[in-house]
Amino acid sequence: MTIAALVFASLWLHERWKGPKEVVREVPRTVEVIKTVPMERIREVTREVTKEVPVEMTEEQLTALNVGSNYLCAPYLPSMEASLYDLESVNVKVNLNPALEEVIGAELVKTAFNTVLKTGNIQVDEQSPYLLGINCSGAWDAEQTNLTYALHVELYDSVTLERKGELRRTDAIVWVRDTMDTTTKENARENILSRLATIGRLFAANFIAGVKPGQ
Repeated sequence: MTIAALVFASLWLHERWKGPKEVVREVPRTVEVIKTVPMERIREVTREVTKEVPVEMTEEQLTALNVGSNYLCAPYLPSMEASLYDLESVNVKVNLNPALEEVIGAELVKTAFNTVLKTGNIQVDEQSPYLLGINCSGAWDAEQTNLTYALHVELYDSVTLERKGELRRTDAIVWVRDTMDTTTKENARENILSRLATIGRLFAANFIAGVKPGQ
């Protein structure tokens, strides 16, 4: 055996008996770093804010609102006389049956009654929506010497009726005065005009009083 072989064998045996040895090798590798970010659970509460903005009403809406409010809050009339409150004018109409036409005539009745009203500062206007009707009817006796007659003076106005929540308008008598008498043929005209004047003055008195309901 040569000297070189002996040296190699000696080194090999020396390394063999040194015992186990840890060998560290650096092996490059890719490391994935995951960064955990704490998550906050946020509860979003949506608060709905309603802002009421007044809406400008039209003239027609305001009128309807006022009429409805006045209707619902209207006081009851305490008496028939109170129905003349705030009355501005009247339109006088006369209706006579044939027996009365022979005695006095519609124009004379209307003229005489209008004179009484104007004396009480009541305006007579044919365009007035308030109709003051004078209805006269009569009949002669068998001898045609005595006249029995009746006078009805009635104020008509437009009223609203309510039935089960539904409204209806109609013309109704809100003021009325009646009288009747028997007179001779000679005194018939004077008698009728006198009784009409009495009713006219009574109407004028109620008209002038002008007491509003609730007062």
